[in-house]
Amino acid sequence: MGLVFNGELFSVHEFNLRIVSEWIRKAMFANALDALKRIKPASGVFILLLVLGFTFYAFNPETGIIIDEDHYPFVENYAKFTIELNCTLPTMPDTMEILHVEGSSINEKEIQEIAMNVFNFENYSIQHKNNRVVLRSGNRTLSYYVTDYLAFRDSSYEDKMIEVNKTRLRNQADNILQLLDAYWDERTDTELVLERIELHDLSRITQSGELRSRQPQYMVYYHHLDDVPVLALNAEYSLGFADDQIVYAQISNINVSNTTEVEITKMPARAILETFPNAIMEGSVGVASSALVPVRGKIIIQNVRIFYYNWNDPLGQSYDLVPHYKITALLVGPDINGKIKSVLLSRWIRAVD
Repeated sequence: MGLVFNGELFSVHEFNLRIVSEWIRKAMFANALDALKRIKPASGVFILLLVLGFTFYAFNPETGIIIDEDHYPFVENYAKFTIELNCTLPTMPDTMEILHVEGSSINEKEIQEIAMNVFNFENYSIQHKNNRVVLRSGNRTLSYYVTDYLAFRDSSYEDKMIEVNKTRLRNQADNILQLLDAYWDERTDTELVLERIELHDLSRITQSGELRSRQPQYMVYYHHLDDVPVLALNAEYSLGFADDQIVYAQISNINVSNTTEVEITKMPARAILETFPNAIMEGSVGVASSALVPVRGKIIIQNVRIFYYNWNDPLGQSYDLVPHYKITALLVGPDINGKIKSVLLSRWIRAVD
């Protein structure tokens, strides 16, 4: 899967490292850290790494010092913080479902048609592995897993900065989606919704203010089931384009075999309090500054969303989609030296006990 840095038009150096499975986690973090050491942000700026949404690291490019989650002053006890809401909490039903997603037998003819007609494969080889089929054609590789998950790479594009043209990106993505719809049967009826456009190394380099970013440029989608977005390792959906060609894809069908109805025992307010234990919840809206690592102050809740979520089960294995909250918050306050700092973080917490 490689590393995907989520730019989402951020001006701060905040990234989310998506990692295929635990056994490659350390190696990928080491590679990411090596890449980050070559970044030269403004003086005094830290880089925040969120690994799997739970483990986080702070890296100072000027000193090379890493602060991991065991040394963060706000990991487990937020007694010196107050919580303020800067968003509307979602209205939750009394019950939802845990969705049980099963693998299926691989339709090799279907995969070959997708390879040829969507990703322009010619003279390809086929390799069979225990939970996937791998097709290779020159610089192109397509891996199809039994969980109806497809990963595609084309390494032949040029590494360069290009103009940001969102209309062109949407048109390119729509063309790919139409081709996929023609050659790939949907297992479970879901709505595919564009979540964001990811632009890496975004910059304005012309007097007219033209935006440019490094290619590939990415379109990131979420499956929605009953209006609830899905985020799972086996259910990602993103497309990357370079030189007006598709060069990257992580796409999926969701094969829901059965469901289990469960009571929503954790309402959003309780989830927030459990996410930031010992903090005091208040009702007003705060204003933030910028930098990193407050040790006391305010936790400003920016967003609370409900998802069907699973980031634990490896690719190619059956998995459950369980209702979770994604809580995005800004921590604001003085650091250990008394300087006002802020850090944006996201946390996941189950909506069912």
